[in-house]
Amino acid sequence: MSSETKLVLTESLTIHRCITCGGPIAFAEGFEAAHRLNHEWFYCPAGHPAHYAAETDAERLRKELTEAQELANAEANKRRQLEGLLAASDKRREQCPVCNKRVQNVNLKHHMAFKHP
Repeated sequence: MSSETKLVLTESLTIHRCITCGGPIAFAEGFEAAHRLNHEWFYCPAGHPAHYAAETDAERLRKELTEAQELANAEANKRRQLEGLLAASDKRREQCPVCNKRVQNVNLKHHMAFKHP
């Protein structure tokens, strides 16, 4: 008595063409999407290497987001620096007790002598 075991597999395949020789390449479901994301090399049956080199929309958007965040951080740093300079500049000014005008500390005596004799 002989026993035979039969195994039947069904899987969806998509046929593509090799960019070098034009030969058919059968991609299993999910193969193309995975290789577009990870950019790994694959080979046609004749051994020609190929890969998806173009960046995906997600990669492009992630790159644009990173660049925008870096630009925003640089602008925020510049703003903080300018605010610090402005605050330091204000600290070096005094208010005239007569006219309430803000003048440089070193010029307050001069201001008082000439504007309010």
